[in-house]
Amino acid sequence: MAPTPMTMTHDDTRLLLEALMTTSREGVTVTSPRGIIEWVNPAFTVITGYQAEEVLGQNPRVLKSDRHDDDFYADMWRQLAQKGGWEGEIWNRRKSGEAYPEWLCISAVRGPDGAVQRYVAVFHDLSEVKRSRELILQQAYHDALTNLPNRHLFLDRLGMALRQTRSGSVLAVVCLDLDRFKAINESLSHVHGDLVLIEVAHRLGLLLRQADTLSRFDGDTFFLLLTGLRDAEDAAHVAGRVLSCLADPVVIQGQELHVAASLGITVAPADGSDPLALVRNAEMAMYTAKRMGRSSYHFFTEDLGAKVVRGLQLENDMRKALARGEFVLHYQPKVDMATGRVSGMEALVRWVRPDGALVSPAEFIPLAEETGLIIPLGTWVLEEACRQTREWADAGLTGLRVAVNVSARQMEQPGLAGRVLD
Repeated sequence: MAPTPMTMTHDDTRLLLEALMTTSREGVTVTSPRGIIEWVNPAFTVITGYQAEEVLGQNPRVLKSDRHDDDFYADMWRQLAQKGGWEGEIWNRRKSGEAYPEWLCISAVRGPDGAVQRYVAVFHDLSEVKRSRELILQQAYHDALTNLPNRHLFLDRLGMALRQTRSGSVLAVVCLDLDRFKAINESLSHVHGDLVLIEVAHRLGLLLRQADTLSRFDGDTFFLLLTGLRDAEDAAHVAGRVLSCLADPVVIQGQELHVAASLGITVAPADGSDPLALVRNAEMAMYTAKRMGRSSYHFFTEDLGAKVVRGLQLENDMRKALARGEFVLHYQPKVDMATGRVSGMEALVRWVRPDGALVSPAEFIPLAEETGLIIPLGTWVLEEACRQTREWADAGLTGLRVAVNVSARQMEQPGLAGRVLD
């Protein structure tokens, strides 16, 4: 047999509703038809800071934050009159003076004759929700170390700036990379490195206008977005000021550290209008500045772009060539002029493509140095020269010395002498 529903009296219902509103975590306000506060629950006091006796008999305007204009409140009362309710986000003010956001629902309570007897407002404090949302957005679009915009936010602002650029106006993207920053991390500590990055971000921030954007992409790479420029020369002036501001040593824990940077500059619309392409252009120009001597700036050009593309293709081909065994050694004899006898050999590396074409050492050796491929290439050269020398010795050509050119980067590698002996 189904249980018989419990019959509640009017007093039971009133007491139940009163208990629900008293224990609710949402603030509740009951007003007269004229908007005079007649009752509030304990959560109202927790959220607003006002005790019940401080607001009873008052108009809810005591909570007004001045964040909304008269039209906002006029529309609220219009909806209450027409629909009997209003719901939305509103900013009110606590007793302490702090403005805060809340989600507010107002309902009209009508009598048997349809006339409004009360208004009941239920509200929820959105402060924590908004703080959490803002924190998530902050973490998603800002660098954790420097609090600067990150790559995502920079590209978004760059795209917006490109859309808003007026005819005849120029914007510039500047890529800044610290010179020899790795040495600071390795010789001191990453803590020192982080403090240097924070100081660099601070100095750069002081140089820029409010309309510009300073971003840290990763590591020691920063990007600047300069808008509203008259021409490329304006960007060059900013670059010069950047180099000057980094000239003074950075003092970290009582130790002076000298910091320099290489800058690459690209301008729009002359160099393009795609955000990613402009970022790549600035990076290419920055690497050119590094090769030209560091602590300088360089503008992107179409020729530079084509050269970089060729370099990337050559780098890719070189990696494949190492795996495929396309490198060979040629041995240049050293002749004793007094006796006319061959006293030694110099091993010279050559790259022979599958079609028989030779790639000039003047082209691939500098690229190998720049990309780090000189390490595996140099290791192969050493091993092959030693193998060939042993083969000659076994054939009776004893006493023959073979010289191998060793890169400075190879000399920095631990265990080089051991590998030769092996």
